[in-house]
Amino acid sequence: MIKIWNDAPEPWQISFQDSSSKTMEGIDQLHDDIFMYLIILLTLVAWIMIASIIRFKNNNFSAKFMSHGTTLELIWTITPAIILLAIAFPSFRLLYLMD
Repeated sequence: MIKIWNDAPEPWQISFQDSSSKTMEGIDQLHDDIFMYLIILLTLVAWIMIASIIRFKNNNFSAKFMSHGTTLELIWTITPAIILLAIAFPSFRLLYLMD
């Protein structure tokens, strides 16, 4: 007797089922890429928050040092824009290939 393994959903499944078209393979790949960006960002933000909490827990940080954060503001303004572009280009490519 031959067993046929069909792809079926499982409880708490993160990814999609196996695809049968090139479009769905592209959607699955885009999902995996965005999920990778999400994991990296969550890890980075959690690390920065934990490091900040540990470092400045018992520190009286003066307000005079917080007025000149131009470099920091540039970093946290430009970084999300770059991340959005990294997500947008594959998304638009997939959208145009579907048409």
